[in-house]
Amino acid sequence: MPSTFLGLQTALRGLEVSQAGVATVSHNVDNADTPGYAREVVDISEMPSIPQYLGGNLSALGQGAQVTQIQRIQSDFLSNQYRVQNAVLNQANVVQSTLNEVSGILDEPSSTGISNALTQFYQAWDTLGSNPSDLSARTSVIDAAQTLTQVMNQTANQLNQLRSNLQSSLASAVNQVNSLLDQIASVSNEIAKMQQLGEQPNSLLDQRDALLNQLSQYTSFQTQIQTVTQGGVSYDQFSLTLTGSAGPVTMIDGMKTDFSNGDPPANLVHHLVIASDTGDVSIVPITSDSASSSDSVLAGQGGQIQGYQDSIADVQTYQSDLDVFAQSLAGPGTTVLTSGWTIPASLVNSPPYNKMEFTPSGGTKPLSLQDFITNEGLVETNGSYTIPAGTKIATSLGGMTVTLLGPLTVSSATLSNFGNMTIQVPGGEPTTFSDYVNSPVSLPAGTVLQNVGLNQLLTLGYSENGQGKPLFTSSATAGGQPITAANITVAIQPSDLAAGTTSQTDSSGNTVAVSGDGTLATLIGNMANQQMQFPNPSSGSSATGSETLTGSLSSYLTAVVGQLGLQSQQASNTVNVQTSLLQQISNQQQSVSGVSMDEEMTNLISYQQAYNASAEIISAINAMLTQLMQNV
Repeated sequence: MPSTFLGLQTALRGLEVSQAGVATVSHNVDNADTPGYAREVVDISEMPSIPQYLGGNLSALGQGAQVTQIQRIQSDFLSNQYRVQNAVLNQANVVQSTLNEVSGILDEPSSTGISNALTQFYQAWDTLGSNPSDLSARTSVIDAAQTLTQVMNQTANQLNQLRSNLQSSLASAVNQVNSLLDQIASVSNEIAKMQQLGEQPNSLLDQRDALLNQLSQYTSFQTQIQTVTQGGVSYDQFSLTLTGSAGPVTMIDGMKTDFSNGDPPANLVHHLVIASDTGDVSIVPITSDSASSSDSVLAGQGGQIQGYQDSIADVQTYQSDLDVFAQSLAGPGTTVLTSGWTIPASLVNSPPYNKMEFTPSGGTKPLSLQDFITNEGLVETNGSYTIPAGTKIATSLGGMTVTLLGPLTVSSATLSNFGNMTIQVPGGEPTTFSDYVNSPVSLPAGTVLQNVGLNQLLTLGYSENGQGKPLFTSSATAGGQPITAANITVAIQPSDLAAGTTSQTDSSGNTVAVSGDGTLATLIGNMANQQMQFPNPSSGSSATGSETLTGSLSSYLTAVVGQLGLQSQQASNTVNVQTSLLQQISNQQQSVSGVSMDEEMTNLISYQQAYNASAEIISAINAMLTQLMQNV
């Protein structure tokens, strides 16, 4: 009878094992299309044998099989690889999308872009040179100048709006990361609870893996699982870290695994906050809502957050490239701030800012921006420095060498503005205007002027109203800021436009242009092909402007557009490579963790047959016992 009872128990275990197998197959089939689901298998082991004497000999009777656990089939290595590459892909996607938008904003080459407006501008000067007394020709120059500045203003404003949109998207990504960290911490606590109760939290493990996959869209990270045993019960302590400027920072601390359902979870120890308008993201304690100088800054993480940070820096760089263009168009000049001027801290050593000289209010010594910040004790606030009102700022971009096409008489009132300009009359030695003191200067045709810009040339010439005036200035709302692509505007009316270099005295005793003199207009028209020095356009916020290129304004713009095209191609290549790589890893994951219907149907038949066999054993034992009872 003991053996018979043992046989029934063994067969019953066989039924239970088969039922567990069928239930697992059913679960797999139902979740075949569930995102993040890892297929499950039944781990079956042999029951310990029972020693028993049979026929006077000690033997071991088997007790059949048992279900050890329902195991998730997944590869930690492939999961980690997927998340790393997913972060790289999402970073590249953001950068590619941004560069495509920048390309659409610059819209070069096209009939509505800056390059076409620049060509029309110089052509208008050529026409004025041939018809200096024609009011319509003067008006055409002003119209062309206004069109050029409006295109530049519009382009700069669109880039500024794009940067604002990127900052908003970055803020949304940071909020999403914080939400996911909260969920991951909570699920990890639930997993530990179930493990303490001796249960298998497979569905929760699937949920955490899905959340980690989502998190990898926004940032890369590192995870660690430490299994600990307390009171004879084991559970997992899950930790997650991000990389900051000072090294790894723990976001979820497994040693603080929380079994009390706290809100926020006790194991969530840090979160992210936006630290500045330039895209810096700080890692701060969960109890803090703002960044301090002691907090580590998120660095080199990948994902959408890094993509937005890279994109903000790229847009800032192209804005700066356009500012270089605007200042080079107008030429060297000096202005005094009437209100504070905010400069991104990340661009302090980049053009055009590193090409300027700053003289403090009441000071006499011009300084580089970096030295000015140090000497004035300026403090970085929200990723920027504010240059105070009263600061005198000199710009040096746009200086070129030109040769006068006609004689030029410079009044003593104008000499002081060009004291350092180098001039060389035909057959003479290089000198400066400062050598001519308190008297008009008469320069013959063929005189070479060095480091002179368009605005300066115009003030050396004459219009029908007298001494020429600068064509370009910054808008009235700019508060005395140097010229930029966003604020450049036309400063004069057609009648104030200087077209010639010679003057005469009118009936009222005023010094005005000689009628029919278009030498200055022709000279400016020729500036379309004049060579000047530019900072080399480069991508990212690391541009220092130490390298220069020589060319015309048009060639500089071509270089900027060429850099954008190269950057866009690199981003596109990265997206294509990462998409292919991620698909390969996903396919490998699917081969390991995915549900195969053919395999599941095979398992189902196997479990069904095993179930039938165990049932037949029970039926046979039942028949034996019935026969035995009938024979008693």
